[in-house]
Amino acid sequence: MIKEITSRKNETVLHALSLHEKKVRDREGLFFIEGNKLFSEATEAGGMPLRIFVTDEFLTAHPDVAQLDTEVIRVTPEVYSKITDESAPEGIFAIFEKGGVKGKVEKSSVLLLEGVQDPGNLGTLIRCASAFGVSEVLTVSSADIYNPKAVRSTMGAIFKIPCISFDSIDSAVSYAREKTDTVLATALHSDSITLDGADTAYATIMIGSEGRGLSDRAIELADKSVIIPIENIESLNASVAGAICMYDSMMKRKKI
Repeated sequence: MIKEITSRKNETVLHALSLHEKKVRDREGLFFIEGNKLFSEATEAGGMPLRIFVTDEFLTAHPDVAQLDTEVIRVTPEVYSKITDESAPEGIFAIFEKGGVKGKVEKSSVLLLEGVQDPGNLGTLIRCASAFGVSEVLTVSSADIYNPKAVRSTMGAIFKIPCISFDSIDSAVSYAREKTDTVLATALHSDSITLDGADTAYATIMIGSEGRGLSDRAIELADKSVIIPIENIESLNASVAGAICMYDSMMKRKKI
């Protein structure tokens, strides 16, 4: 049965609005998505939202949403405008549990991000991790994985790959060592080796912040430092560097 809400001050509406704040998402273990494409990718990956807000216009175009085994709430355009984060909203706002979509974690490479502050870069890296067969994404001192911009940038990958945040680089590396054969830091160091000569197939690949790179502690904890040979420029964007390393890892696994 579809419920209906017409008041912008309704408690359920205000709860949805509160999920725009990280502290609320963290406290309640929830996050939200908007838009039909991202919603379709989430459900295709096996995700089932706890609650869905839809407009009449969206429900008319997508009547199958009303058949889902979850709480579906029809709201007026005025109410929807209260909760939306979109400049051109499509009329569907779905609330999910964090980590609610997890496939089987098989041995592969692991991506560890330290200090990646831009949500768009973070989301792109998660998307690339899914595309290149990485088993998990770990973050330390980075943007919120469930930031709306980060979630949008994953293009649905947030529902296909486990993503875990850690309080310290030490705890993240300790966890990663249980999953992989070696830990590699992407950093220019006295003993750095080039990416093509590194054993990345089943490695933890550490990518640092957009401006400063990896911390001294992260480099200290790594088994090796690797560099991507480049010309004409000083450095690569964090998401580009991460994508190159993950692609290299996937291709080396295919040759084993």
